[in-house]
Amino acid sequence: MTINRWTDPDDIRFYDTPIGMLVSSTSVLKVLHKPALPAWSARLSAEFLGKRLLDLKEGRVLLSEDNYREEIDALVKEAKGQHALTLAQRGERGTNIHHAIYEYFTERKRPEEDGSDTPLLFKSFLSWWADYRPDGGICEETVWSKKGYAGTLDMVAEFGGEVDGFWINDFKSGKAIYDEAIMQVASYLYAWEERGGTRAQGAIVTRLHTTGYEVKVYTRAECREAFKRFKYLLAYVLANNRRKEKLKKSLDNGAENGI
Repeated sequence: MTINRWTDPDDIRFYDTPIGMLVSSTSVLKVLHKPALPAWSARLSAEFLGKRLLDLKEGRVLLSEDNYREEIDALVKEAKGQHALTLAQRGERGTNIHHAIYEYFTERKRPEEDGSDTPLLFKSFLSWWADYRPDGGICEETVWSKKGYAGTLDMVAEFGGEVDGFWINDFKSGKAIYDEAIMQVASYLYAWEERGGTRAQGAIVTRLHTTGYEVKVYTRAECREAFKRFKYLLAYVLANNRRKEKLKKSLDNGAENGI
């Protein structure tokens, strides 16, 4: 079954499921306050400007006499956009390794060298595969819940190694496994089981990096507590979406009536 996805102007992702248009689990988690993000964004902008000022000082970049103000404005605008550019690059990195994992899971295909770090991440994935030995299962499965959300499971299978049992697994390729990851995989676990999936012992989050992998294992009890927190966030997001829809409908009606 093909499940279409789309993203609204506020960068909220939705899944068009058999039970309706549902918000994605990852979009629900975006409402969490992340105090480190503004500082990280400012640091990227400052580092970019620092490099460009050095280029100007050493003559690698020259400003025209006639349009230097416009060129400086463009430089500042580019600096402000560094965080968005970095996030997009990380998103592409994650998409590429997820695609490579899916192709290996379904066809045993391996990515070719392409100048990116995907082959290195895939090598780390193969080390993980050898240690955790997933048997059968499903990869890249969309799940949804009547509670009002949906998401894509990276992998659900019978695992060996130190976990030895049936688990939900989610792959990451970022700098760390962040605190909210448990809420994401907990939401997948309960949506999977709501749709009749095999009862899982808990959830695993695997972070792949270029020299290896990191794993966090969450028990079913930990997932249950995390899911409670997720539902509070979900309720907030759904209420906010209803307010937006009500406002849009009011504005549309006003436009039709010439207000």
